[in-house]
Amino acid sequence: MRGITEDELLKEIEKGTPEVALPGVEFKESWDQKYGEDISAIANDLNLVRGWLVIGVKDKGGLAGRDLNWVKKVELDVSNQIRANLSPNWAVKGIIGKSLATGSCLLVEIENPGDIVRWRDKAYKLVGTTSSEMHPAELLSLSIKLPGADISKGKYEGKYDPVLVAEFAKKLVELDIEDFKFDLSKTTSEEVLSKLNVSSTITAGILFGEYSFRLVHFDKNGDILDQVQKQGLYRMLSDQFIEDIQSWTRKQGTVIQGSSATAAEETPYPIRALREILGNAVAHSLYSKANGDIVVELHPNRLVVRNNCRKEAKAFVEKWFSRSHFVYNKHLMNTLRIAKITDEQGSGKIRVFRHMGRQERAAC
Repeated sequence: MRGITEDELLKEIEKGTPEVALPGVEFKESWDQKYGEDISAIANDLNLVRGWLVIGVKDKGGLAGRDLNWVKKVELDVSNQIRANLSPNWAVKGIIGKSLATGSCLLVEIENPGDIVRWRDKAYKLVGTTSSEMHPAELLSLSIKLPGADISKGKYEGKYDPVLVAEFAKKLVELDIEDFKFDLSKTTSEEVLSKLNVSSTITAGILFGEYSFRLVHFDKNGDILDQVQKQGLYRMLSDQFIEDIQSWTRKQGTVIQGSSATAAEETPYPIRALREILGNAVAHSLYSKANGDIVVELHPNRLVVRNNCRKEAKAFVEKWFSRSHFVYNKHLMNTLRIAKITDEQGSGKIRVFRHMGRQERAAC
């Protein structure tokens, strides 16, 4: 593992050593938001035990003549932008202003936190002395290599539903993602799973295998009409399942007028809100307990989606308008992100309320 300590770095800065001679170090004369891409790229390099972004130093080495007051102002700007744009922002271990004999500089210490690090929702990699955006296949490859107790990266030896795998592959093709332009007539399920870096993992078992959810219908008195167990949680995220929810709820609101029947509402629930709710239920379930125990309850006038979760998750549930979040099923989440099914920025709850509010205004 490469990387230098703070003391070693300061000595090299004073000597005027160019950045190209220092592994995992980027020199910048001043700060610009685009340099957050370099922070992401350094953090995503698993060959580095730590890395540094140094502001106030010329690319070819040597201090740029900044004073400590300038450094303090830049430090505030950098700190605010890291909090707003870097995810997870604890990839930055520290931001330290330093005054040396010939000037001052700001050290940003970077370390991989056990997850893919993104700047403004995009992940970057080091290519020589530059940073470039990672391709989807590279993201999933990195995700499976990252350390940490992530159950979704665990071993799965059960069966898959090839129809669900094909539907997922079709979605990727429709999104025109460069790394996943499958020829659906020739590509096998195993080839799709291998390309996604989920073959024989619990992520594949959750989405396409024997992990299941329950769908329960209730009458207006709260009594169960029927319930069914469905395997493969990608089924729960499909367009067909969302339409089934809308259709059943629509029928419960049907009004009889003479000899004709008209639906009370064309779309009982905002589609985007439904996608957010179902996507979050799949992404954040505690699968080590009863395989997540996800239940979708359909009542004539409401929808309830519940799953198993850790005790500490309650704190985030109660903060409805907070962006606080913590991801346990990281590889599963990264797989869902590739298909643009969900994200991990802590904004899902906010979007649910926004979409519901739009539906209410449209109905007025």
